[in-house]
Amino acid sequence: MKHRKNEMVWNQKIGIYTLPKREVKNITFSECGEVAYGKASDFKNADEFIKEVNEQYHEEMCEVENVRIESCISTLEGIGAEMIVPISSTDIVIENYFVADVSEIGIAGSERG
Repeated sequence: MKHRKNEMVWNQKIGIYTLPKREVKNITFSECGEVAYGKASDFKNADEFIKEVNEQYHEEMCEVENVRIESCISTLEGIGAEMIVPISSTDIVIENYFVADVSEIGIAGSERG
């Protein structure tokens, strides 16, 4: 059964009305928060990625610019600096990601016309 976005539904497990769960897509922000990454296969298009960045950005307003798709690598174990290591002996994953520059819009920024 489909529900409208903010329509309350009866949750029989806990016996109360709740909002339907929203699928949250994983957005990773750089340490400084100025770059956002999202796996390209998780999003239908760049607009969907931008919407998710805006929803997850520290609950502040932000501007998302220079959206592009790039091949990226990720690793949990890491690779030491100045080393040559065969990819097959690492946990490296290579995938396409949406990458975007992100900047916070302060109160003063939202008042500009």
